[in-house]
Amino acid sequence: MRSADIVLTLFLAACQSGHLGPDSGSPDPGDTSDTSDTSDTSDTSDTGSDGPCGESGICDITVSDASADCHGGPLHKQQLQAEATAPGTLEVVHYAHSEGCCPTFEAFAELNLRQGETIQVQYSLYDDDCECICDLDLSYTLSDVPAGSWGLAAEDEQIEITVE
Repeated sequence: MRSADIVLTLFLAACQSGHLGPDSGSPDPGDTSDTSDTSDTSDTSDTGSDGPCGESGICDITVSDASADCHGGPLHKQQLQAEATAPGTLEVVHYAHSEGCCPTFEAFAELNLRQGETIQVQYSLYDDDCECICDLDLSYTLSDVPAGSWGLAAEDEQIEITVE
């Protein structure tokens, strides 16, 4: 194809798609006024263009309903389980996490995309003043989890999860 044929083909394709022509808002070749608009009114802060965790790459995950309870069933090995119960929400149980009886339990979670695609959960157990020993099951709810497939890591356990 010759260069003139290529230019003509591109021009016709633009006309057919509605990008050029009398109603396309194209400037009149005889008009010498400046119609260029150099202002950028786009706001990318809410568009997710930086990914699900924004420009920082860090998502704060909300942890609620944290509890540490004695496991009532047969003893079993440590195991982490999670179930997506609503968009952006996971119910997590860490079975047989440790021995104790009635500690105060707190959990903290973060998804740092600069360090990988894994939600990291840290536990804090303290003030276990009761005089008994049992296998503790830790349970909590994670919310504000971005949609996607992620690893979920807590202590020495890690599983794969999908969040809608």
